Amino acid sequence: MPRPLGRGVSFYITDAFFWTIGPLIAENGAFGRFGGLLMAAYSFPSLVIGWFVGSIAVRFGKKRTALYSFFLGSCFLSLFAFLTNPMDIILLVSLSSMCIGLSYPALNGAYTDYISETQNYEKEIQSIIDLFYNIGWMLGPMIAGILAQGFGNAQSFSILGIFSVLTCVILIFKMPKKIHLKVQ
Repeated sequence: MPRPLGRGVSFYITDAFFWTIGPLIAENGAFGRFGGLLMAAYSFPSLVIGWFVGSIAVRFGKKRTALYSFFLGSCFLSLFAFLTNPMDIILLVSLSSMCIGLSYPALNGAYTDYISETQNYEKEIQSIIDLFYNIGWMLGPMIAGILAQGFGNAQSFSILGIFSVLTCVILIFKMPKKIHLKVQ
């Protein structure tokens, strides 16, 4: 199985994680009436960054763009527990969301390349992608709840960021530059 397919699990866990813990932080934190801005800071940048993904992915490659932008977004996310000012947190979430938002379309582009290179395995590749999506959205809320209960809401984001950074570092060193799919 190509490693970028496996990298998708991390992305989906992160997304599910945010939608589980983000509203709790927005509601229970020091945001007051600006709590909704935290959720907007997560959602909006990924809408805007989509316009730039193509040119960035052409320049650096889809896999590299997906991996390094997710790495950078995870680095930002790992700083979450160290901030207390609501506006700083909103800015941090925006930066993280921009990077992670850049990662998702680039990852989908890599999936599309795998499918176009191996037309005979389109259903299998799509099934694996769907499986990882489902696994991420099942594990994300569970991991979020366990970490939030054990460490606190903000700290759980930092732990997720550190875990995602480590995952990206492993993939940076283990992922081949070119993936040759063997079609029989």
